[in-house]
Amino acid sequence: MDFVKRGNFGLTVKYGSVLQLKEALEIILNNPELSMEMGKNGQKFVAENYSWDVIGKRIENIYYTISR
Repeated sequence: MDFVKRGNFGLTVKYGSVLQLKEALEIILNNPELSMEMGKNGQKFVAENYSWDVIGKRIENIYYTISR
C-alpha cells in the first residue's frame, strides 16, 4: 500500500499480523492529533486523486491517446 505511505493517511501492517494491527490501532486511538492529521491527509488524497474532475481528465487523456 505505497499510496497510504505516500499520502501519509494511515498505517500499514503485514498481512495477517494481528499484533501489528493491534499496535497500529493503539497508535491511532491513543494519538488524537495524529488521527486527525491522517484523516485530513486522506481527504486531501481522495480529492486530488479521485474527484470527478481528476477522473474526467484522466479519461479525456485516454481518449486523446487512443484517437491518435
